[in-house]
Amino acid sequence: MRVIRRTPTGELRDPQPGVAECVIRKDVIPVTDNTTIWRALQEHLPKKTWISLEEILTTVHTRLFLDEEDLKPARSHSGTPRWESNVRRLLRMKTQAGSVRSRRKR
Repeated sequence: MRVIRRTPTGELRDPQPGVAECVIRKDVIPVTDNTTIWRALQEHLPKKTWISLEEILTTVHTRLFLDEEDLKPARSHSGTPRWESNVRRLLRMKTQAGSVRSRRKR
């Protein structure tokens, strides 16, 4: 799991053990893309157990760097931030694909 941090000057950095720090360009590597979110969930949540949506959202919120764009509302009339909508959308896609099971009846 890449831990991305913002330096005091505002740059995004991805520290890697034994390697010089690499600057991460936000315009090249979107942090809240599906791959990044899915990787964070796979690495930080227990397997083969029921996990609440709140726990999933908390994991993403605490494990990934969320910038100003991620924190903006997903829609102009919504109070839900973009990153949260991305997580919900990813979970729906993974449930439909059979990678994730849901207790919720559809």
